[in-house]
Amino acid sequence: MKEELLSYIDERIAWHKGEQARLKAEYRQDEAAHVQIAINVYNIFRTTYQAMKYDLNETVKRFSGIISSWDESRKRACEHGDDEKRLIEEIKLARAMELLRRSKEMEAHS
Repeated sequence: MKEELLSYIDERIAWHKGEQARLKAEYRQDEAAHVQIAINVYNIFRTTYQAMKYDLNETVKRFSGIISSWDESRKRACEHGDDEKRLIEEIKLARAMELLRRSKEMEAHS
């Protein structure tokens, strides 16, 4: 499962990098920056997974703490009407939830 999950993360990063290059070529810098945020989330998850010695349960515990922080930041952005910050936090949360969902699916099938 370790290799499968790392491979999935690498595939998602590669896809997002391609998307980011396309957006930059179209002079859509703001959107390209948002794609970079998604790439960063994948890298954070991978680094956490590696730091937890490929223990998915420990990774999920640690990553859940990070997700909570992002959710609090999203709530504060909503309260203050900061739409850009809200969008950034929503991007992070969406990618984080995707990673948690995918890793649970892989764990169930291993």
